[in-house]
Amino acid sequence: MFNVLFVHNHTLIQIAGGPWGVFGSIVAIVFFLLFYQTDFKSPVLRKSLTKISLLSLDMYLCCYIFDALVYPYFMERYFVNQSQFGIYFFIIVPILFAGSFLIAWVKDILFRWLKIA
Repeated sequence: MFNVLFVHNHTLIQIAGGPWGVFGSIVAIVFFLLFYQTDFKSPVLRKSLTKISLLSLDMYLCCYIFDALVYPYFMERYFVNQSQFGIYFFIIVPILFAGSFLIAWVKDILFRWLKIA
């Protein structure tokens, strides 16, 4: 509804105008506030989320490497049209996440081993 009423000259794939807009910022703040003081009982889940949060900046910074590798690969082999390509979202995003996490984790281990930071 928000897209239909307020977002013009954009595809409807951008829910509420995209993350850089006012509405996207409000949604992000509410999302993080909902989980801010959640106590996860599972030690594996807690440790995994902690590790991801500690490495999130490094993951963000090296994500471009995997964007530059993965998207062209899928575009050359599987792209027919924009709506069809959305199916590959569930393949591409985990690849980008896992690759970025792995590189950030290796960087963290190397920096600790070399006592750089």
